[in-house]
Order: sequence, then structure tokens, then C-alpha cells
Amino acid sequence: NFDSGRIPVQSMDEVGIVTNTFNEMVENIRNYIEQLRVIRFLIKEKGLTIEGAREHLRSTRQNVDRLHRTIERLQGIRRELTALIDALDSRQRLLKKGAQ
Repeated sequence: NFDSGRIPVQSMDEVGIVTNTFNEMVENIRNYIEQLRVIRFLIKEKGLTIEGAREHLRSTRQNVDRLHRTIERLQGIRRELTALIDALDSRQRLLKKGAQ
């Protein structure tokens, strides 16, 4: 059953490396099973061919990747704006202290 959680990695010795690799393998198997479920749904319920279902998955994956990249860029912009606001607030406080 692949519904169980990840095995905690206690160290990065040989056992830890094997445990980490096992966790990655289980995650890959989960992903493959989910892809097969989606392909089955697209073929059975939507009437797509196997190749059509695969193309649909590729297209969806590309859209998700694009969205992740956009989110990462927006998060970077947010961090930059937060740093700028913090710098401006600090400068404004210094200016107020100097004016007093």
C-alpha cells in the first residue's frame, strides 16, 4: 500500500541514503499510479485515445510548470518589494528622528 507516509531519514549515512532513495521511489510510483488513473479516466470517460490522453497530460504538466515558474517569480518580486518597503520605513524613521 502506497498510502503510508514517508520513512523519516535519520542520517545521511548509507542507511539514510537508502531510506531517502526508497522514499523517492515510493513517490515516483505514486505519481505513476496517479497518471495511470488520469489516463484511464480520459480514455474511459472522455473518449480519448491513449496517445490523446498522454498528450493531454503533457500539456497539463507544461501548464502547471509554467504556473509554478510564474508563482516563483511573483514570490521573488514580493520579497524584493518587502525589502524595499522595510528600507523605506527605516529611512523614514531615521528622517523623523533627525527632524526632532
